[in-house]
Amino acid sequence: MDLHNYYLRFSTVNISLLQTINKSINIHHLIQSYNYEMTKEELDVDKLEFCRLLLCYEYQSVFHNIERSDKKYKKHVTPVNTEEFNFPSIKIIFPPNSSRNISEISLLCDIINLQMILYYNISSIKQYLQNFLHSNDMYTTTSNSRIMYMTILEHLLEFLRLYQLHTTKDNKALESLDHIYLEIIKSWLKLKEDCEWRQFALIFPKLVEIFTPSCIVFPLWNYFLYEISDLKESLIGLSIMADICFTSSNSMNYIQCDIYCNNTFWLLILRGLRSPLQQYRKQALYIMKKAIGSMSTNVILNFESQLNVTKAEITPFICNNSDTSLSMDDIKEKFFLLYEALEEKKEHLITPTLIHAAALIKINKEHKACFNIVWLQCIFEKILLHENNHIVKWGVSYVCKLDKTMFDDQFLELFIHVLNNNFLYECQSDEKCPGIVKELSQFLEYAEKSNLLNKFVKKISCIAWGPVAIFYIVHVLQTISHQHSNWQTTELNAIKFLVETNLSMHSRILRTASQTELLRAIPNYVRKINNLPLLANVLATFPSGESLTRGTVPWNVITTWLEKVLTREDVITFIKETCAKYLNQDVSPEINPKTFALMVYLLYDANLIFLCQTCPDVEALNNWLYTLNGINVRPYADITLSMNVVEFISYLLYFSPKGSHNSMTDFISLHMRITFNFLIKNMRKMSTELSYEDYTRYAAIISSHIVNAPFLMSKKDVNIYAKKLQNESINLIHDLQNLNIQYLYGLHTLYLSQNILTLPLTKTFYIKRLLNTRMNIHNDINEEKILKGKMASEYDLLLLKLLHQYLINSPVPSWIPITTILSNLLQFLEIGSPENVSEIAKILTTINESKIINDASDKETLEYIFNLSFTYIINSKKNNIFWTAIENLMGVIINNNFLLLLNAIQFTKRYVIKLLNEGENTPRFKRILLSKMKNLDIHNLMKLENVLGNCFLHGSVHRRDKKIENYAHLFIEKQLDKYYSKHIFTLDHNNDAAIRAEAVILLHRIISNPEFNYAASFGQSVLNELIKNKTKRYFKDSPLHKLKHRIMQILLILEPVLNKEFVPLLQEQLCDFIFSESNQSSVKIMQEWLLIRIFTKSIHLHDKLWSLFAKVIRMMTSLIL
Repeated sequence: MDLHNYYLRFSTVNISLLQTINKSINIHHLIQSYNYEMTKEELDVDKLEFCRLLLCYEYQSVFHNIERSDKKYKKHVTPVNTEEFNFPSIKIIFPPNSSRNISEISLLCDIINLQMILYYNISSIKQYLQNFLHSNDMYTTTSNSRIMYMTILEHLLEFLRLYQLHTTKDNKALESLDHIYLEIIKSWLKLKEDCEWRQFALIFPKLVEIFTPSCIVFPLWNYFLYEISDLKESLIGLSIMADICFTSSNSMNYIQCDIYCNNTFWLLILRGLRSPLQQYRKQALYIMKKAIGSMSTNVILNFESQLNVTKAEITPFICNNSDTSLSMDDIKEKFFLLYEALEEKKEHLITPTLIHAAALIKINKEHKACFNIVWLQCIFEKILLHENNHIVKWGVSYVCKLDKTMFDDQFLELFIHVLNNNFLYECQSDEKCPGIVKELSQFLEYAEKSNLLNKFVKKISCIAWGPVAIFYIVHVLQTISHQHSNWQTTELNAIKFLVETNLSMHSRILRTASQTELLRAIPNYVRKINNLPLLANVLATFPSGESLTRGTVPWNVITTWLEKVLTREDVITFIKETCAKYLNQDVSPEINPKTFALMVYLLYDANLIFLCQTCPDVEALNNWLYTLNGINVRPYADITLSMNVVEFISYLLYFSPKGSHNSMTDFISLHMRITFNFLIKNMRKMSTELSYEDYTRYAAIISSHIVNAPFLMSKKDVNIYAKKLQNESINLIHDLQNLNIQYLYGLHTLYLSQNILTLPLTKTFYIKRLLNTRMNIHNDINEEKILKGKMASEYDLLLLKLLHQYLINSPVPSWIPITTILSNLLQFLEIGSPENVSEIAKILTTINESKIINDASDKETLEYIFNLSFTYIINSKKNNIFWTAIENLMGVIINNNFLLLLNAIQFTKRYVIKLLNEGENTPRFKRILLSKMKNLDIHNLMKLENVLGNCFLHGSVHRRDKKIENYAHLFIEKQLDKYYSKHIFTLDHNNDAAIRAEAVILLHRIISNPEFNYAASFGQSVLNELIKNKTKRYFKDSPLHKLKHRIMQILLILEPVLNKEFVPLLQEQLCDFIFSESNQSSVKIMQEWLLIRIFTKSIHLHDKLWSLFAKVIRMMTSLIL
């Protein structure tokens, strides 16, 4: 109801009666007496309601004969002198810090409106309203004050509508208020909170009613569409405006024209439709439907004929082509139906609507002008991002069949992200590979014919992949035809980044498989090598010792390809330029010595270098390597440049074949002697002012020389160099008083040289210098804090390794007292480094093997050391260091010699039980336990029968993602085994099966020895498990199904060695199971098979067989079959 009718119908009976009784009452003075009440902080509502009653009576007295539609009788009456009428300002009535409720605001605004319409002229009204409107800054500090202010504005708009009702000649005087209102609304929109949007929804229709669209509606439209970047704000604002703005009225031509000929509105709608937030999607869809509904044919024709505008490229569902096979209404219906169906979560609600996707694709191909590709992308993005994997899988399958116009950068990026979903690669039991692999092949085959494949390669390098998804994608890349694509610098850099960020971190089997497929793919797409250093760096990112290993299929593929695409001239230039850069200390080489060594070996195997001893490539290498000659007499020679030469040789040693001799190994042998001499003669010089990075690098260089030297030198020569290294390292350590990196370098060299031989001098040095005295590392290290921690850990680790070497290389009688050794180990545990635990465990194992723990206190100390080590490591990060430490620790207690000690079996069981209860890591722990149990004698094996039983029954029901990963492993093993190093298949991916197999082997060892009669006791324990779960209901592949299945397997294994006393008990129990349970077929078949074996071998039980048949005929006729 508008204000006019509200005030006319307001009940004023009491006042009328009063005036009838006493006509001398002056209502105006009564009203004026109440004005002060409006400004009080605590309002007297009764008085103010009486004031409104008086004003309504006055209003009815003046306007009771005026009908709303009868404008000729409308007039404005000012019955009193406004100058004398002392009426408070609105901001005094509504102080910004006041807390007026809705009813109070309504009451006060009624009084204000009535007094203005009754007593104010146009100039007074304008001034009165402007004073309040210009004070809007005072009401912006809090949400409550903003809500109050907007509510007042709403009531004032109702007054303006009332004023327009009573006069037409003065309306223009109030037109300037529209600009003020617009600025206030814009200012409020910047400050308001989400809970305040209701105020805008209430005030906007009144703004439209009072002011012309060009003054309010169109500026607000532009504000929401062009000035705000926040999607949420724009969508809420346009949702509120939609009902009024999206009409066929000519007054809204500006908005209709904007929708028709500009992309901005539709791009905003697309952002909303693609949003991950359901609220935004619903708002965008509502606005879109309203906008499209407002665009009638007449409106469109009017635009094109009179305004001379053309339709924007992406404006949807507007088409004047009569050849369209489907009407626009049909297309709209299909689009909205499919989009809204995809808002559902249940597959059965969505699947029926997916058939409309084909119609949308067809209309896009035939009429891009009326259904742009962006709307088709919007639908398929929604399909691909759906939370139901079956819908996603359908979407991926369909998208793989679409042409390249669909795949702009944004959609291609989304498609690739969706491909990174394990569940897409689920493989059915009757499939050789997942169905999606074939569809991806189809997609990439098509992409390969255009530039789309190169874009695809660049995009896949930018995300973090799951191991299964990236394997299948790289596999498809390798298998498709490759006639058009040509990978250059950008693509090679993408491959490099992909390997660095993904293919070096996944599980061993899958990452090696992905690397192998990628190495096989590179030659397919790189048709010409324009940048050999870049290629070298790409190949060097493949982890050494995994896929790119000499003699493997990937290595041979790369060398064969290099032989085809490279010329001798290109190779010679590459070798010469690289050597020249290493010789020039002012130029930084593009590749490091390791990469250069890898490339030299690849080029050698490709028959591109070392074709003769005087070839330019050999000369260039010799010129660089000969810089080490006579370096001892050149005191100012650059050690860093020289170390590049030494490192290069160390990596050639690493890549060289073991045991064979050819021109390359001859070349390495020639220079290796020089580098060995350099390392020995310059040990002190090269370790001076060493950084920690240089320390690790130099240690790796020496290690490579020592490890690989025996394959290229005589044993005598190797021993000579090892002896010299030991002497130099001991001399270096002797001369240093503080622990620094130079000291560490000496220790590390000493340790590495001990792997070749041990000198008597060294043993003496162990005892006098290293084992009985430990430096105070916290005082001696004068480095920054982080480096200090690294050096301390490295120092302790080296001392432990040297102690281990000492114990191995020295006769037990010559050892220092065992009490001293154990005491030293306790000190090492104080540092608490995970690497230390592994070395301590090795030392404890060596002590066990020596059988010198006789004293109870020594045994107690050993167990205390073990407990500390175990406690520390079990709570550390589960990385390679952790698993090595656990394996070595288990080697201490699962040991025949240790189990000879008093109460050792109880000690061992305590820690074994802890490992068996370690949750998701249990399978790997069990593999470690079983590997150590292989070395136990039968007596000790039987003591750990609980571990065996646990391992027999091991294997939880695999999660779906784990099954998918196992299928990928099987695919690699069955379809691609010839391309992989054989060692990859020794890394058994199926831990559950391996655990049970290893447990069977150990059980067979025990039961093969009849003197222990172990089969019956073990058989009874597993049979008790079946009895405990008797008649319990279960489903296929449930945990109980797995348990029963495995128990039956164990009983079948035990059956040949069961004694005569146990067989009848087993037969009777099996018969009971058959009649009392409804088992899965796999369990039932094994039960029946075991009974057949028993009855075949036990003639004395045949009467039981006939009884069984009789019972079957009587109770379970179907079982006869």
